[in-house]
Amino acid sequence: MKKTISILLALALMVFAFGCTTAEPVAEPAPEAAEAATEAVEEALEEVAAHPLAGKAVDENGEPLVLGYLSCDVMNDWTSTCQGVSRTLWEAAGGEVICYVSNYDLALEVSYMNDLIELGVDAIIYQCSDSYAGAPAVEAAKAAGIPIITVDMDVEGADSDCYVHIDQPGMGKTCGQWIIDRYSAENPAKVLEIAGLVNHSAAVQRGGGFHEAVDSIDYIDVVNTVDTGWDPDVALNGILDAFQANPEINVIYSHSDSMMPGIIEGLRQIGKLVPVGEEGHIPVLSIDCNFTGIQAVRDGYVDLICEHSPQLHATICVNVALAAIYGQEIPSDITITSPMVDPSNVDSPDRWANNVAGEFASWPYVQQDYFPIPTR
Repeated sequence: MKKTISILLALALMVFAFGCTTAEPVAEPAPEAAEAATEAVEEALEEVAAHPLAGKAVDENGEPLVLGYLSCDVMNDWTSTCQGVSRTLWEAAGGEVICYVSNYDLALEVSYMNDLIELGVDAIIYQCSDSYAGAPAVEAAKAAGIPIITVDMDVEGADSDCYVHIDQPGMGKTCGQWIIDRYSAENPAKVLEIAGLVNHSAAVQRGGGFHEAVDSIDYIDVVNTVDTGWDPDVALNGILDAFQANPEINVIYSHSDSMMPGIIEGLRQIGKLVPVGEEGHIPVLSIDCNFTGIQAVRDGYVDLICEHSPQLHATICVNVALAAIYGQEIPSDITITSPMVDPSNVDSPDRWANNVAGEFASWPYVQQDYFPIPTR
């Protein structure tokens, strides 16, 4: 959008310069230059007009609608992508975006929410630091009459207008079912669980879903659970220590690809990094399918990842925010089902991590049925 505006401004200045009367003769622009400028503007206009959201984030007077985006952090692939895609889509729709990042400072998070309210934004997308501590921020937005959409993690003690999230326990269950289907009493599973931050909502749900699936199965034994705090270095040390204490480990379940670099390096250091299908391979199951995880599948070391797409979340949140601003009814909860990614579909263009990291304007628009683009 900014590129397009710059081109249009340049053309406007060119037209103004050559259209003004003056006492001195003005040289006509070279035909090639004028033609190139015209083509550039036409291409830019076609690009904007072709976007499915074009013109959606402007009011009846043509003024841009303003989206507030408050995030707990942008230090990992998921949070930075969700914010980046949301911003890109809203700007493609003709709106403006104000982003704040609290870096898990809860007091700052509430302060930023108040700033967004004071600025009079039209809607807010909120990824909170803590389910309980985020309630005052949501209550403040609701009291101001500003639609607020929580994403990925819900807030306890206050109801947002809509909660957009994936089925976190379901992803854990899927990984558990994969193990159930491939092991048996004759070939029992000895599982190493690489957990996130044990008391974190996502880790609790992903771990809970997994254990709900496997704990009643006699031939599956979770021999060790490593609390990594989502840190790949801790995961690396956890791999080394766990295999030393339990050399019979024959499958690894990780709560997130965030720990994948440590898992891969740990297996490499103990001589157990063996590709899928080869003798001695240790199956690895994970969640997120981020840039690191998808490469590990492509390299042949990871068997299954449940995809948790920030691109899809952002697309849905933007549509919901637009509908809320239009005064339309929106659901209180939108639960996304996770696709399973393995070597058979890892190269699909549907995978969010097959896009170029950070270059959100080049990412294709996601067509989805969870909440389509609203009409006025």
